[in-house]
Amino acid sequence: MTGTCQVCGSAKVADYVRHDEGRYPRCPDCGLIFNAQSDQLFAQALRKYDSASYFAGYERRLARKLRAAREQLDLVQTFVASGTLLNIGCGAGDTLVAAREAGFDAIWLDVGAYSVRHCRKLGFDVIQASLTDIGLRDASVDVVAMWDVLEHIPCTAAGLREVARVLRPDGIAAAVVPSGEYLKAHLLRRTHQNYRGEWAKTHFVYHNERTLRRVFAQSGLKPRRLPLLHRGALRRGAAIAACEAAVALPRYLFGSIRSGARLTRNLFVVAVREPA
Repeated sequence: MTGTCQVCGSAKVADYVRHDEGRYPRCPDCGLIFNAQSDQLFAQALRKYDSASYFAGYERRLARKLRAAREQLDLVQTFVASGTLLNIGCGAGDTLVAAREAGFDAIWLDVGAYSVRHCRKLGFDVIQASLTDIGLRDASVDVVAMWDVLEHIPCTAAGLREVARVLRPDGIAAAVVPSGEYLKAHLLRRTHQNYRGEWAKTHFVYHNERTLRRVFAQSGLKPRRLPLLHRGALRRGAAIAACEAAVALPRYLFGSIRSGARLTRNLFVVAVREPA
């Protein structure tokens, strides 16, 4: 037995993965999985984010990540078509490019000096700051986008409260996180990358859909049902709109099957900032 669940408060958490590279307890009540050494490892992780080696993989996958960012922003534009977008964790610059294409007035932020320098070389004005201390005015942005970011901080709610602070009422927070219920990672958890190597030192929380929606709601961000049609795609010309209409239902059905079978590696959530 070790620690307390940061989402539901249960004291019944017990080791889920334990080996020479780390220890991940799991809450039996809500299913949250977290790194037991996250507080000690967090300062070390911040130093890793300043290195070129950490971002080498991001740069190799830039084209794929750019396609994903475009699809994610298409979905976000179902809720907010334009306005000021804050991208937290800009990495190699994929979402920066996609946000500009989508017509957002974007603000870019990353905690790592290497990513900041890299994106500035691409011509973007990037702020170096952290998710838990963004440094912007209250109610100053319409959208906050966080792809593969929340798992990198020890306490999810601490980051989401800061996101809620900078969002305008009815603004949108959108996030992608690795799923704590991914079946392959569960079956192979003693050897899977989620709990080994670099990720054992930089991934601190694995949410499932229930805990993710719950922690958003606890932070003043009400999760929304994802739409069948990604309306942002409908604005990008007749050909893309026709493709979106054709694939919407099969994509929904296939996604539901994958989710039910725990074959989905990542979770996507969109939440609205509730008025005070």
